[in-house]
Amino acid sequence: MKKIMLLILTVLLTFTVSACGDGENTSNKNIASNQVNDGVNYKVNKETYNEGSISISYPQISELVDSSKESTVNQILKEEAIKGVNYFNGKENVKVMQINYVIMLKHNDIISVKYTGVGMAKNSSEPINMIYSTNVNIKNGTKIRLKNILSIDKNFLEIFRESSYKSLNPNKDYDWDDRNREAIESTPDGSLIEKLTNSDILDDIESKNPDHVFCYLKNNTITIAIKTEHDLGDVAEFEILTENIPKKMRINNDIWNIIESD
Repeated sequence: MKKIMLLILTVLLTFTVSACGDGENTSNKNIASNQVNDGVNYKVNKETYNEGSISISYPQISELVDSSKESTVNQILKEEAIKGVNYFNGKENVKVMQINYVIMLKHNDIISVKYTGVGMAKNSSEPINMIYSTNVNIKNGTKIRLKNILSIDKNFLEIFRESSYKSLNPNKDYDWDDRNREAIESTPDGSLIEKLTNSDILDDIESKNPDHVFCYLKNNTITIAIKTEHDLGDVAEFEILTENIPKKMRINNDIWNIIESD
């Protein structure tokens, strides 16, 4: 764990030296990201929110035929990305924070974005690993949360507890896998259902989504990230194959048709 903490601190210190220090919000536009013609009817550009020692990169779409929808989607993507500062109860409490993104699902009707990085509160001596996400329904300009995709009940918990653990730690000497699984398995059903139902909320996160539960979508998979102990990596991810989720649990067939499309 000490090696990982030193690596994180090195990244943070390097960023702190190079970060914008004028306290203003800036946007780095026209940085190419996913500009390959991949069959969707829009392009994605990378922009970055910089303020002091905070840097959050996020996607913005362009060339969508419906400019109103484009504006709505971009507003959601930008606002949700910057809300990552709520991990620390607002930007005024952030000592340093660096976040980047990966687009996990890019479809004409849905975009799913995973944010990863590190951050440190002003009153803390150690940084934390961070993962959060934003899923947007481009057709109607709304966020997609886990509870909008499937029924979160005891039947789903069985599937969730049997899902594949995705380790943040490449060092197999650590037992993060077993210990994070044990934490999920030992959580009472009612408590775990509540955690998953409250997922994908960044507003007032410590009261509304204190376990920092987020989901992101890929072809044929749904991945759920959940807060864990600091010495277990801060966050654990569990990947569920959609083929393991029966149709009776599913909500919104249009979304499922997209997730399971080739």
